[in-house]
Amino acid sequence: DDRALDSATASGKKVVAIAEAALIDAGFEIVKSPTVRRDLGLQFPFLVTDPALGRLWHVEVAGGFTNARPGMRRADVLWRTLGRAHVLAASQAANSSRLLVMTPRIPRAGAEGDRALRAVGGRGVFDVLELFDPMAMERLRQYAESAPDRPIPGFWTVDEVEALFA
Repeated sequence: DDRALDSATASGKKVVAIAEAALIDAGFEIVKSPTVRRDLGLQFPFLVTDPALGRLWHVEVAGGFTNARPGMRRADVLWRTLGRAHVLAASQAANSSRLLVMTPRIPRAGAEGDRALRAVGGRGVFDVLELFDPMAMERLRQYAESAPDRPIPGFWTVDEVEALFA
């Protein structure tokens, strides 16, 4: 919803504050903010846990509220996010934690950024959640409530979930 994005931009609220509120509203507990992985040279805005299984989730907040290209529609934000996801995934034992990416805007469907982001499915990025998308916020709530082994289709298609998160 462009009105929600415009309103957030005008209000001066920081994306991280809106993401934190969304995580708490969904039922996640903030374990640490920010969280630093010194062994990897990485910092994420949040490390959260779900009440369902107590599973740890790293949360990246990608991009800001800009009028021209918000969130992951900026190439530098997209590639920085993919780099962090790759480093985290390469260091992790299977299912030791998951990475949720929260952003004001996901890349446009079919664009170069969208194709690059989908290429890492199953190996680093569990889900990409657009902050002002009610369906994305519902997925976030379901992750907190049930900690599923695979993402709920939304950003990822049903076929991508089946193929990439087996």
